[in-house]
Amino acid sequence: RGRFSLCQPALPWPPTTQQRPTNEVFLQELSPKLATFLATGQEAKSAEKQDNALPSISSDDEIYAAIESAITTGESLAFLLAGPPGTGKTRYARRLALKIADDDTSRMLFLQFHPAIGYDDFIEGFRPTRDETSQSGIKYELAPRLFLKFAQQAAKIPEKRFVVVIDELNRGDVSRIFGEVLTYLEPAYRNKEFTLSFSGETTFLPENLIIIATANPYDRSV
Repeated sequence: RGRFSLCQPALPWPPTTQQRPTNEVFLQELSPKLATFLATGQEAKSAEKQDNALPSISSDDEIYAAIESAITTGESLAFLLAGPPGTGKTRYARRLALKIADDDTSRMLFLQFHPAIGYDDFIEGFRPTRDETSQSGIKYELAPRLFLKFAQQAAKIPEKRFVVVIDELNRGDVSRIFGEVLTYLEPAYRNKEFTLSFSGETTFLPENLIIIATANPYDRSV
């Protein structure tokens, strides 16, 4: 009792208008912060995209200089960044790839190993294709897969470097995934033809194909 009562004196009615406000006015009156966010949303997204861009690596970077020296002298064409999780291996590997490939993303391939990946995903394997002549409408063709196709692209432009970044190398069975190709990653076997175990065709790995892998030696989950 006495908790609610009419104001004394009574409050006046708010002013009325005969013209309906626009949606922009409504939004500004009801939620000025939302209106500001919507007005500057595109600029914010653009700035966020720039912030997330990978910074370039200096030519004086110690690790990059060592890799560049190894490539130039033919000492090695495959490199491993090993360390515990959270140390920035993957990000640094991407930055190295950008530097080595002269910021040309068309000459870079990013992959992540896992227990399910195999030779037929990485080198060559059978894949279904449409076949109008068969009763099922499908046939299986043996075709180059991710790594082999990328190596073939690199062989067509020998004067340019192509970079493969393999994340979580330790999570895959390396010998099962690479198969006979594993030996030919070494500089001494580049540009030398070998026979693929599935198709029986001959191929080679060009000298301009660079591999950068990351691994966590402390991972015992696989």
